[in-house]
Amino acid sequence: MVVAGSFIERAGSAIIQFSLCGQGRDRGKIYESNPISDRDPDPEWKPAHLILALWGDDEMFESPELSQAKASRNRALMIVGLAVVVFVAIIAAVLFYLSQHRAVQQASAMMPYRAGTPQFESYKRFIEIEQREPEAASNLLGQVQAVARAYVRNRGNRTIVLLELRGVAYDADGNEIAYRLARPIPKLRPQLAPGESMAVQVNIDTIPAGANPYAARVELNGLRLKESEP
Repeated sequence: MVVAGSFIERAGSAIIQFSLCGQGRDRGKIYESNPISDRDPDPEWKPAHLILALWGDDEMFESPELSQAKASRNRALMIVGLAVVVFVAIIAAVLFYLSQHRAVQQASAMMPYRAGTPQFESYKRFIEIEQREPEAASNLLGQVQAVARAYVRNRGNRTIVLLELRGVAYDADGNEIAYRLARPIPKLRPQLAPGESMAVQVNIDTIPAGANPYAARVELNGLRLKESEP
């Protein structure tokens, strides 16, 4: 309220002085009675004088020290803002790297060891596959499919956490005509401990048109053992 009153008082005085420019002695009398007349002894007022009267000389211009202080503060704020942006970018990059690394580790943990790897070659002899009578059937599309069935036993001392089987269909001449991969572990059960067994079957629905499956069997294609065991 005090600031508004001061501004109104200045505005009224400035308008009176500005309107009386060029009126000779009468202007001088009012000029002398005006509380802001001491600011400008020159009776020839201009629009710039009106602005100065409204706001005051000290409010329109800043000292070099004040300008330098404001510039220094702006530079400091800019540096702080840039540092924050860089820090956030680094944190985002680290989080992205960790998420990608974790995804790669999880994907690797779900990949079986296959023929030729030391893990597969050293343990495959402990996995016993007892073949069962295969079946021939038709799927919902009317296509012929072979069903390979077997019992799988873990004869070793390690726990199997991933078991990949290959169901193969043969024609009457013993030629392979189609196959299908399946992972009963962990799809059907989480693991197969030492001494345990399970019944498995692989539906081979990739048989070419016109082919007649004569036999089907289950083969070991890949495995992965529990890492914490010796």
